[in-house]
Amino acid sequence: NAGNISINTETLSLTNGAGVFASSDGQGSAGSVTINARDGVSLDGANGIYTSNSTNSIGNNGGIRIKAGTLSVTNAQLNSSTSGMGNAGDVTIDARDRVSFNQGSVFTSANSRATGKGGDISITSGDISLANGSQINLSTNGQGNAGNAFLTTRSLSLTDRSELTLSTTGQGNAGNAFLTTRSLSLTDLSRLTASSNHNSPENSSAIGNGGNINLQIGDLLLLRGQSLISTSAGSDAFTGNSGNITINAPLIVAFPSNNDITANAFSGIGGQVIINTQGLFGIAPLSRAELERRLNTTDPSQLNPNNLLTSDITAISQQSPSLNGTVDINSSYLNPSQNLVELPKKVVDPTTQIAQNPCQHGAGSTFAITGRGGIPSNPNQTLAGDNVRVGLVTPVSSRGTATTTATLPSTKPTVKQAVPVQGWVFNDKGQVVLTAYDPTKTGSQRPWRTSTSCAKQ
Repeated sequence: NAGNISINTETLSLTNGAGVFASSDGQGSAGSVTINARDGVSLDGANGIYTSNSTNSIGNNGGIRIKAGTLSVTNAQLNSSTSGMGNAGDVTIDARDRVSFNQGSVFTSANSRATGKGGDISITSGDISLANGSQINLSTNGQGNAGNAFLTTRSLSLTDRSELTLSTTGQGNAGNAFLTTRSLSLTDLSRLTASSNHNSPENSSAIGNGGNINLQIGDLLLLRGQSLISTSAGSDAFTGNSGNITINAPLIVAFPSNNDITANAFSGIGGQVIINTQGLFGIAPLSRAELERRLNTTDPSQLNPNNLLTSDITAISQQSPSLNGTVDINSSYLNPSQNLVELPKKVVDPTTQIAQNPCQHGAGSTFAITGRGGIPSNPNQTLAGDNVRVGLVTPVSSRGTATTTATLPSTKPTVKQAVPVQGWVFNDKGQVVLTAYDPTKTGSQRPWRTSTSCAKQ
């Protein structure tokens, strides 16, 4: 067996082809690498960190554990794989501030033979980024399952052809991805996949299934530049069922440039896509029938939403329509127009709402003018003197309580203007009452300055 390596330091820097190895070229197990760096770990143009087993090995891989302020991997590799019969090693990364993979950097945890399984990767960090074709690749080519990915971070971004891949080309199943983040963005041909790809003739019995993808996103999922989230299975020569995709995100935005979410199988069972969101923009579910219509073909090998220019969500079985999956979108997004009330088109005649002869409807009716409450007659006028004014609030005393006073303008008695008699009516006692309007005419005819009341007797 290979030995173990443990490094404790403030800063670890590997450059110009330097590397850390705890590997086995014999039948034994590979060792483990443990790094504790208070400030950071940097791999720049380095050979990398390896805990690998050779094809002759029957032992397991020891794995890699890194705890640091930051981890920066540029044009370098982290490798915890086995080519033998044992299990690939697990990798645990705990970075306080950030983890970044740049310039085609690759992390690999793979098993290529027999019954061994691929290793898991667990990353906890403030921010995680993969850029410029970098990859996290968890795979298996034998009977064992590929490893799982557990990522917990404030923000996760994959840009410029970067990939997080959990795959199998053997009889085992692809791994599962569990991502918890406030924001997730995939841009410029980046991919998040958990697939079984059976394209090798030597794997004639390969029946592995696609993995599951579970995304817990606090704010935003952003897809742009032909990016992909997919769990797929099978090909024209091999079977296999698709995995499932679950996305919980308040807001999902996909730019209209062929960004897809798919849970498809070729001849096996299509998966289930469950999306819980408050807003889904730029991307929509697409049925198998609609996909055939848009592509103008029923050839199973051509039923790929990636052949369309739109952004789509699919869960189909390309060769077997009866085995199609489902897409369930649960959205609490509210349409602002759905609770609007349509106003009546008929305009009410105000004269039908006011009694023309108040004396015929009994005593006690009143009409009060309360003023405009400080509002001028129209927006172009200044406040008039008869508007209500409210005084300032007296400041709170440190030893007393606050009091509020309001100063109102003095009210002068209004001189009543004599109005000539226009007609007369009988009141409810049979007495003649003179009126300031003509009772023989209909419609509104009272001057706005006229005030009429019925005397009580």
